[in-house]
Amino acid sequence: MPAVAFVLGRISPATLIFALFVGGPGLSCQTPTESSAAVPGSTRLSPIAIEYQEELAHRLGDTPILRVSETQASRWQYDDFEYQVTVSPTGEIAEAMLKSNPASDMPSTMMEQAARLVHTIHFKPFERDGRPVWATLQQYVLVLPPEKLPKTHVPFPAYEGKATDRKALLITLERTVCYGTCPAYVLRIHGDGRVEFDGQRFVGATGRQAASISVASVDALVEEFRKADFFSLNGEYRYSVTDNPACVVSISVGGQKKQVIDYVGERAGMPADVTRLEEAIDKAADSERWIKGDPTKQAASPVE
Repeated sequence: MPAVAFVLGRISPATLIFALFVGGPGLSCQTPTESSAAVPGSTRLSPIAIEYQEELAHRLGDTPILRVSETQASRWQYDDFEYQVTVSPTGEIAEAMLKSNPASDMPSTMMEQAARLVHTIHFKPFERDGRPVWATLQQYVLVLPPEKLPKTHVPFPAYEGKATDRKALLITLERTVCYGTCPAYVLRIHGDGRVEFDGQRFVGATGRQAASISVASVDALVEEFRKADFFSLNGEYRYSVTDNPACVVSISVGGQKKQVIDYVGERAGMPADVTRLEEAIDKAADSERWIKGDPTKQAASPVE
């Protein structure tokens, strides 16, 4: 079994990734139609290395997922595929070099599927001095079990956006600490658009902060909960590891309340809609302004 490390914290789209430290066999897959014309500042053979934060700003879409059976997921639960990729000036992956070392008994079909999936990743072109460049960075294809979709449908509570509906509406998102520097905070969004952020650990703005969003944005979030069939989900999706952050999402609407605990839930079959919902709440509230401590967005926001 290769050595394993947890890449902790919030990742785009989300998720907790198991990174493999052991170098792989150097397998690569190339896009034969990719132009090799040089761009000032970089070439295909000498691409510019991209840091994680810049990657997040340019990434389009989610981390690819290879869904396998429960048995396969249990057997190869740490064998995510790690690639060193070369990104063209148009934002497409021109070459992907497998860095991780797949288990010797892993079916070749899984490796072939992963090789196809890594090429579905796209980026906004990386630039230097205003010009698109060739770039290189690490990317992953996650190996996850089947989603545990609800077996019984629980109707979503009535919500029509009326004043009485909004008064009773409360959406919360809590992210906890980990064995590291994961941002820990509690986010509350009220039906009238009020936003409250309680920064606890490893955030740019600690203590209570306040802001507001439009009621249209609130209604859009409620619709995301409805589309996720939130009230039909399990109350907890927990994977058997330690030292990772948890994410707790809840909604009080129509006189009912539902909470879902995500502890590395994607590894335990948590539906992908839950991760998307977590990200949608953060995005609607623009919680990054407090997590990263952007002073231009925090003006007059602390709560006394």
